Amino acid sequence: MNYKIALLCCLILSACSKDRNYANIDVIGHAGYGLTTTKSLYQSNTAESIEMALGTAGCNGVEVDVQLTADGELILFHDEDLDDFTSLEGCVNNLSLAELLAGHYTSFHQEKLLPLKNLNTTYLENKTVYLDIRHYNACSGEFVDEDLFIAKLKEVIATFPASTRYYAFLLDNDWAEGFAAADIPVMLQAGSYDGFLKEHEAHPLACGLVIRNAAISKSEVAAIRKLGQKVVIFEVRSAAATKKAFSKLPDAVITDDLVSGITLKN
Repeated sequence: MNYKIALLCCLILSACSKDRNYANIDVIGHAGYGLTTTKSLYQSNTAESIEMALGTAGCNGVEVDVQLTADGELILFHDEDLDDFTSLEGCVNNLSLAELLAGHYTSFHQEKLLPLKNLNTTYLENKTVYLDIRHYNACSGEFVDEDLFIAKLKEVIATFPASTRYYAFLLDNDWAEGFAAADIPVMLQAGSYDGFLKEHEAHPLACGLVIRNAAISKSEVAAIRKLGQKVVIFEVRSAAATKKAFSKLPDAVITDDLVSGITLKN
């Protein structure tokens, strides 16, 4: 009897192990070590936060938010305006790089804003960088210059190590063709599986989907991957959310709880 129970337990554990084969899922730090997490010592999208994430064993890469300055440089910042988290006011797109670097975050360490070109590329060896392209100027109600954005992004990407993988996320999928033509892999954003199918039909050069955790199921992830498209899940802010995202077997999970992601994968 005890032998049968032991055998049953082994079979159950074996089945669970197969269900939890997450070795091929990349664990990606959201805006560095996390956008909303209280576990990070540093403000998101800063050199300190990004290096902390990439220096953590088991972290496969980072997602960063990229904006275009008034004088045509690229800088990392998440929000539409600067007022809530920095000593500055207004929108990134209306200030020069010098003006932005003269300010700082109002966090404990008062970190400086980080130009994309100043990323420490030694941390990017064999890592993946997801570039969330913030191309809408909320202050003017207009999109920034697409051609200039792409040209500046190409300049920075050229400095990445050869082993670095990179993808662009677009708030406006209509920019997909321009990025694809510049040999920058693009992932579409959509609010649902059906929404992605429509966007993919309109923008066939894209290579995948980035989507909120709550907006997609395991079967939908599998269907998209059967099309040869990648799936990246975001809005993952807790251990429970991390477990749910991993169970869907996407290509990558962008998480605010990096430790939970690394632990679950291993």
